[in-house]
This record gives sequence, structure tokens and C-alpha cells, in this order.
Amino acid sequence: MVIDHDGSPAAERDVCVWNPPLLDAELGIRASTLGEAATLLVGLVTRGMRTIVFAKSRKGCELVHRYARQALLLHVPELATRIAPYRAGYTPEQRREIERRLFAGELLGVSATNALELGIDVGLLDCCISVGFPGTVASLRQQWGRAGRRGHGLAVLIASEDALDQFFMREPEALLGIRWCWRDTCAAPRPSCR
Repeated sequence: MVIDHDGSPAAERDVCVWNPPLLDAELGIRASTLGEAATLLVGLVTRGMRTIVFAKSRKGCELVHRYARQALLLHVPELATRIAPYRAGYTPEQRREIERRLFAGELLGVSATNALELGIDVGLLDCCISVGFPGTVASLRQQWGRAGRRGHGLAVLIASEDALDQFFMREPEALLGIRWCWRDTCAAPRPSCR
């Protein structure tokens, strides 16, 4: 038997490549990818979008959560308890509780390592943010596949200063072999860009 198609639930998804702003053009220094991810997470969560952020490390996962939580405490304190980090190092009970809260819709956002990339049913998510290219297109597709399974989804790649990430910012067609529509913001989907 040959399996030649993906049978998992999938809906339309907008893809946004996000290059953090240059802080020093001469040196090529950009704003923090983790700070940008936290800012996007806060913006999406405050709009009621269930969002997952994939960071490459435990520290990155915790920092995205910390930055986002601090911003929510300042501006929308009632949402600060509706985000959580998820990474290796937690007890199985702690991880199951986070998974349960995410699946039940109690959490609007989670920052995670690839510990949440495979094999765990997290329910229906609206958006996936990948902080830096994860190394393979297959991993990126796996992460992005977490969002938009039942409705319109949003997938975001926030580029790091890494040469490969910056190549994908200049040549996004090389990333997934799809036609891209450039726009000023990835907050509002436009039918012409699908």
C-alpha cells in the first residue's frame, strides 16, 4: 500500500515571514527574535487567537513566556494566567496539566520547545509562530501544521540573524516553493494572498 497524501485535518493557512527590525544597519544587528515572538504572542492572544510559539531551546521558551506574561500583566492582566511555557524538564504531571489546559481552551497561548511538536493532541489552534528556522522544512511544516486544522490558520517564521534564516527572508519562495504575497502586516488575511 502506498500512502501518497496527508489525511490530517487542514484548512487554509496564511504564511508570514517576519524579519525583526534592524537596530544597527551597519553591523546587521536585529531586534531579538524572542522579544518579537513575545510581542506577536501578546497581540494574538489579546485578539482571542489560540497560539503556539516554538522556540529552539528551553531558555528561549521560558523567555518568550516571561516577556509575554510581563506585557500581559501590564496591559491585560486577566490574560496573564492564560499563557504557559511547555518544555522538557517538567514532570509528566505538569506537562499533562498544560496539555489538558491547552486542549480545553483554558490556555490561549503556549511557548514550547519541539517537545510539543509531535504526537500530542493540543486541540484547535489558530496560529503557530516558529522562532528561527528549525533546521528542516519537514520540522517547519510539522510546527505550522499545529495551527488552522479546522479554520483559517496563520503560520509565522520569525527569522534569526542566522545566514540561512536571512536567506529565506530574501528568497521566501525557496523555503516552501510557494508564491508569496508581500504585505505590511500579517495580522489580517487577504484573499488575494492565499
